[in-house]
Amino acid sequence: MATNAILTIRTDSSVKRAAQKAAKDLGVPLSVIVNASLRAFIRNPRIELEPYTPNARTRRALDAARKSAAKSKTYNSVEELISGLKK
Repeated sequence: MATNAILTIRTDSSVKRAAQKAAKDLGVPLSVIVNASLRAFIRNPRIELEPYTPNARTRRALDAARKSAAKSKTYNSVEELISGLKK
């Protein structure tokens, strides 16, 4: 017979609250979600991560970098680059 064990993890308090709310909305305690996740990990030991969604500040920085890159001169060869640098 399996015995209960306590698992202590560190997470942001906002993540914990959001996870608890999502579990409650499903009608289950958060521990059921964590145990299901652990069992799935045991069956198929891999880490599945969602793509990063940048915040507004990062999106602005990415947009600025893209605009800057679009205005940049491009070269088709090293010789062309060196010639352009000499001008």
